[in-house]
Amino acid sequence: MGFGLSKQRVSPIAVDFGSDSLKLLQVVPEQPAQLLAAAAAVLPAEARQDQTARMAFYSQTLRKLLRQQPFKGRRAMLSIPSQLTLMQNLDVTAQEGVDTGPLVEAHLRERLGMDPGRLVVRHFDAGQIADNGSSFQEVVVIAVPREMVIAYLNLARQCKLDVVGMHSVPQAILQGFAQLHQRSEDAERVVGYLDIGAAVTTLVIARGQRMVFAKTFAAAGDQMTRQYAQTNKVSFSAAREARMNGKAAAGSSTDAAVAVMESAPAAAPAARTAAARDQADPTVDFLIDELQMCVRYHQRRFPQHPLSRLVFLGGESRHTDLCQKIARKLRIAAQLGDPFAALMRISKAKNPVGVDLNQPQPGWTVPYGLCWSEANL
Repeated sequence: MGFGLSKQRVSPIAVDFGSDSLKLLQVVPEQPAQLLAAAAAVLPAEARQDQTARMAFYSQTLRKLLRQQPFKGRRAMLSIPSQLTLMQNLDVTAQEGVDTGPLVEAHLRERLGMDPGRLVVRHFDAGQIADNGSSFQEVVVIAVPREMVIAYLNLARQCKLDVVGMHSVPQAILQGFAQLHQRSEDAERVVGYLDIGAAVTTLVIARGQRMVFAKTFAAAGDQMTRQYAQTNKVSFSAAREARMNGKAAAGSSTDAAVAVMESAPAAAPAARTAAARDQADPTVDFLIDELQMCVRYHQRRFPQHPLSRLVFLGGESRHTDLCQKIARKLRIAAQLGDPFAALMRISKAKNPVGVDLNQPQPGWTVPYGLCWSEANL
């Protein structure tokens, strides 16, 4: 007999406004979680660089996907696209009992020339650091233009959704892994989550569930796809399809937190396909350089808490050669994250639209985390 839903609460509908695809997910938030509905649609080429076209695609497609799957209720939890989000670490003078919010706003205004009044700003305490006898508070700042937050809220409400929360990508990632990693030995383990998307790549470093670092890089899948298209003289859509059909992570894992790939720092290079060879380009080299600087920054700030593992997320993480190259260069053991490895199917669930549950899906970590996130609106 399948699980019934009459007495079970369901999560809000997670809506991930991704730069490669729009994703919707709803689960029954138990342990293990049960899949109720999932749907996705890939952004067309014209919607990837034009914000007006992107919002029109989201609006039209969101309505269609909601009709195609058995989503329950209208409560929704939204993501804030990473390409619209400022993520930065900064240190402020530690003052016990003093709110760091005004200090963060002063930093945005004076050092970055940004008006805090036009931003939605969140900051997270990363811990105390000492430098030359002085004590500082390390803070992770996440800020989004207020007008964009309002635009996405209005879009969802026009699609008849009751928005109960909105969260950044780093927050959603950590919330998702809070459900997947609940072992006591993970409480202080330092893990880096690398979300390689289409428009940007996002690095989040956390000690347990405490975010200690976050940053985005303008080096991601669309740049690689354009380089492939130029080299092979094909359209962007044809290049994307060729890259997505190249070497992808294969196999599955019963581990609820990770699947498929283990890449030790000294591992031998895997055999390379044509698609993987095309990833050995300036975009990847730039990304590796940036990641190396971030790892060194974290080591200087928190030498007593070294980064122990890297978890690859995002649609581009299906390219195992790319992930293994990054892991070897960083000399950090790595895994491929797959939140769907933890999901159970229930009788009410239909076959998802736009996603293959028989393959690892590292690109679904954000919507999975949104399903477990707190209502904040």
